[in-house]
Amino acid sequence: MIALKKFIYIFAFIGLCSLVSGCEDRAVASSNNMIRAINKVISNEEVMIAIPCMSLRDDKVVPPFVIIDPMLKELGVTATGHQKDIYLNRIVKYAKVMEKSGAINLKKSRFKIHMPFVGIKVFNGYEVDYNPDIARTLQISPYYGLAMATIGTLQVNELIKTTTPYFEDGIKYVDITFTVKIDNLLSCIDDDTLIESFAKEEVDNAKATYRLYLDKDSLEWKVQKPKKLNINPVRKFFVYLVEK
Repeated sequence: MIALKKFIYIFAFIGLCSLVSGCEDRAVASSNNMIRAINKVISNEEVMIAIPCMSLRDDKVVPPFVIIDPMLKELGVTATGHQKDIYLNRIVKYAKVMEKSGAINLKKSRFKIHMPFVGIKVFNGYEVDYNPDIARTLQISPYYGLAMATIGTLQVNELIKTTTPYFEDGIKYVDITFTVKIDNLLSCIDDDTLIESFAKEEVDNAKATYRLYLDKDSLEWKVQKPKKLNINPVRKFFVYLVEK
């Protein structure tokens, strides 16, 4: 009788562990195990967005940081050309969206910038301060007037297609197509910023197929030759800036 009670307690504990603590056999081809394996890979991918930023110190990401605003004509700014003004106006508009979210802070200012083949020119616009979470990962981008920073990482959103597990050369495989979402999103990034930065569009439209295999040593599923997801909101934002 005592032995039976011990068996019941152990069985109940195992069941409770599986339901509450996720102590599932990792060799099982379950959605939880597949998601866990994929997340181990894609959670290392950072989601970066464009950050309005121009350094006054030779394109280095060091303060002071500024944004040129061609609309501040009352302060004496000289227009730089129609298409370039459109480009700069769009950056200013985006900066004000980011300011509302708490990612940056703007202050009207006048400053001097060294222009290649021109020399020192005076512009009007804004001095920019960054939320510490933005400043921590701020780095230069290849695009004029923009830096970039990490706002979160990736994780699986949904498994949308899976194959039945199959064997090749004695190894068990399954092919999985999935979508993703942003994880660990910075508190200073709101929905409007996600939309205006194209981060939401890029992440929502991302879809990938990974081949997973059952590792015979660890007896858990792993991703075979994962490819980096093609998510680049910074490039998408630059394309928007140069559109006519």
